Amino acid sequence: MFAFEFPPINEILRWQDIFPGFNKIALIAVAATVISVSLFLIAARQDYREAPTGTRNLAEISVEFIEENIIMQTMGRDGLGWTPFLLSLFLFIYLCNVPGIIPILQMPATGRMAIPLFLSVIVWVVYNAVGIKHQGFIGYFKGIMFPPGVPKPIYLLLTPIELVSTIIVRPFSLAIRLFANMLAGHMLLVTFALLSA
Repeated sequence: MFAFEFPPINEILRWQDIFPGFNKIALIAVAATVISVSLFLIAARQDYREAPTGTRNLAEISVEFIEENIIMQTMGRDGLGWTPFLLSLFLFIYLCNVPGIIPILQMPATGRMAIPLFLSVIVWVVYNAVGIKHQGFIGYFKGIMFPPGVPKPIYLLLTPIELVSTIIVRPFSLAIRLFANMLAGHMLLVTFALLSA
């Protein structure tokens, strides 16, 4: 009788290095970067006076998606200067996650903790730096620890929670959200692939 046996978790999550320190996850991340950059380099070489086609059309659709559906919905017109940063994050994360559904690769690069943690630290640094730039150091931390409109006795409870949440916990929570979603999806795909074999 056939006995179903789930492979050791180490075989599912770890691959042999292609060369020392560089495995399939690193290859996926490098490919995501190269594809993103190549898309816009190729699109930039096309004549801007003609109607967009092919690569330029895809590049323009990507920019329009970020501007209309993310920036305008959350930051308004003042946030359009953030288009390059948000577009870079979006394309990199998207292209790192797509291999999770490709049969041979079957693992998103964000299913390993290093990449989500790196991305979340970048976002955390930018978030805090912009807050300090616009509100000043004291004004920024005062706004975090003492939000306006809150009854004064509540500050005893709210101030430490907000400070720890915003300054210490946020990069880890952002990283764990992306990592856990992608790893769980990968585990489900592996399970269904094994069950269907």
